[in-house]
Amino acid sequence: MTALGPALLLCTSATLKCRGSKVILCTDGMANVGLGRLDSYKSEDDIKKAEGFYGFVSTFANEIGASISILAITGGECRLAELGSVAANTNGQVNIVDPNDLGEEFKGIVQDSIVGTNVRATVVLPKGFYIRDYMSLDNKSMFYKHFEIGTATASTESTLEYGLNTADLQKDSVRFQLIVDYKNKRGSRIIRVIEKQMKITRDRKKAEEHIDMEVWTVNAMQQGGKLHGHGNVDQAASKMRSAKAFLNRPTASKDDLNVDTANLAAEAVGKYMDVLNEERLEGFSLPLKAKRSDRKSNILFSNMKYNSKNLKK
Repeated sequence: MTALGPALLLCTSATLKCRGSKVILCTDGMANVGLGRLDSYKSEDDIKKAEGFYGFVSTFANEIGASISILAITGGECRLAELGSVAANTNGQVNIVDPNDLGEEFKGIVQDSIVGTNVRATVVLPKGFYIRDYMSLDNKSMFYKHFEIGTATASTESTLEYGLNTADLQKDSVRFQLIVDYKNKRGSRIIRVIEKQMKITRDRKKAEEHIDMEVWTVNAMQQGGKLHGHGNVDQAASKMRSAKAFLNRPTASKDDLNVDTANLAAEAVGKYMDVLNEERLEGFSLPLKAKRSDRKSNILFSNMKYNSKNLKK
């Protein structure tokens, strides 16, 4: 018997007066007792009840400044499709681990220190630019966007894409602004405003030669993961096909460092495409989340929170 849901809620509650705490849930089985049980899916209502409970735990953890990581032991099925969402929503880590590697996994989670809680970032673009939203591709009017990041660790990275509304941009440079509002571990509220002037080029080849491949890859994987997480498997697969096509272009990198990163990126994109193609063949859709295996869920949540450290593993 595994009362995993109540245990998770109890441990998270224990961090109430210690902002910046980490909760690590390690399990070799499925929650089958009490709140958040995952062993009796018979309808979409069952899925919604479980999602509601774990959604509540995520919200509560973000409010008190805690991060939750989920470790599943190799060989068992614990329904990472639901449990993993808690880690994704609180900027924790999700992984399937061999018991012999638990020590190193715990060490990695603990060392990824929390740098801010209740984090909210706002990006403001220059006039004539818009933020590209893959959930609403026709919307080209959004020139700023709020990111509810929650608890942020030293490895947290969040990306976006932007486009240009006009082909007649009569400027040599434009200014971007980032506003970060967060609380430190003492609960003090801090606001940082960062501005950067960026040069403009109208030479596509030159622009592609100077791309930071780490940032580009992190964005591609995160955007694909977000689409996938919302059930848009076809769109996610299309995003990965575009990424693969770009990586195969000779102008996609300039120096040896970028070539190495591009090779690692191509490997990551290829593996993710395999998973997406499997789900497309299975006819996967969001209401049928109960079909998603722990292996696929692990890949999904890892990509939603993909960061540059993934390219160095």
